[in-house]
Amino acid sequence: MKSPVVLQIRGGNIIEIVGESSDANLLKAQLESFADREHAYMLKGFSIGLLYFRVTTFLAHLILKK
Repeated sequence: MKSPVVLQIRGGNIIEIVGESSDANLLKAQLESFADREHAYMLKGFSIGLLYFRVTTFLAHLILKK
């Protein structure tokens, strides 16, 4: 994503998608493409992608060597 996309949720359903880039339009188009649109907008759960990694002994050796 290049810019923020805001989802307005009410009663467990996405009721509005707002954003200034093509990302919001892409998400809208993806949801509209589902045959069962009523269920496409239901929020079942969400996850946040965070950059997480574990430094292994091998990587730690390379990092500390510098």
